[in-house]
Amino acid sequence: MELFKRIPDTTMKSLIEWGTQGHYPLFDRDWLGTISTSGARLKALTINEKGKVKSILKRIAHQKSFERKRTVLFSLSEDDRRTFIRAFMSAVEHRILDNAPELH
Repeated sequence: MELFKRIPDTTMKSLIEWGTQGHYPLFDRDWLGTISTSGARLKALTINEKGKVKSILKRIAHQKSFERKRTVLFSLSEDDRRTFIRAFMSAVEHRILDNAPELH
């Protein structure tokens, strides 16, 4: 997802790379279960949701430690957190498809 490519935070890039391997240390397990349990494809973000994700990314990028990044996510409302996780999963999906074009 283009939102995650613009942030110069190398930690987020590493977390996306970990996500391609199935590791999501930034998120609580319960949060991941609420996103999509049906296996359906994630729906696209609206313009307003992209704006929210961009502001959340800026807040996270300003934090130096991993624990502070998690604290930002814990402080979000449930809807904002769900939107951010959807965007993050979309970025992970794009990274997987970029690394393995035969999956297209």
